[in-house]
Amino acid sequence: MLLTTLIASWIKKCNYVERINTVDRYVQKLTRLRWQIKDILSQDILDRIAYKSYIKTYQVEIIDMLSTSPPITPEEYKYTVYILTKYYPEVVKDTHPWYTKKGDKYVITSFGYDVLNTYWFVKYRSTASKFFSLYYCKSSYCYPPIKKSIFWRISTML
Repeated sequence: MLLTTLIASWIKKCNYVERINTVDRYVQKLTRLRWQIKDILSQDILDRIAYKSYIKTYQVEIIDMLSTSPPITPEEYKYTVYILTKYYPEVVKDTHPWYTKKGDKYVITSFGYDVLNTYWFVKYRSTASKFFSLYYCKSSYCYPPIKKSIFWRISTML
């Protein structure tokens, strides 16, 4: 009972419910707009609404949806990009900025490598971690992290 109360108060303090609701509303609006435009584009050219009507109806809404995004802090963004880069490279396959198109195929850029190095440097090379590393020098803390992502391999190409 105490653990449940602590978890509930932590969730309330972090305002997760409101943030989830905000993101959900954004996704619902975006999905609705996508299906409306897809429906217009799936009609015959002669049956579609006039271009001026289309612009008048949807231009402001499209610009609003593209210019605003759900609120996310820079730290959360960096962590999300780090997790995608390190553990889920198949999700970002052939996606900019991880890959660029050269001719007919996609080539890995240094973006993923930079994400992994920067995150590791910021997280594990702070003053406090350097101080505690003197204490844990004989443990596995001093060893570099296990490099599981395909983006670590491009360090030899740089």
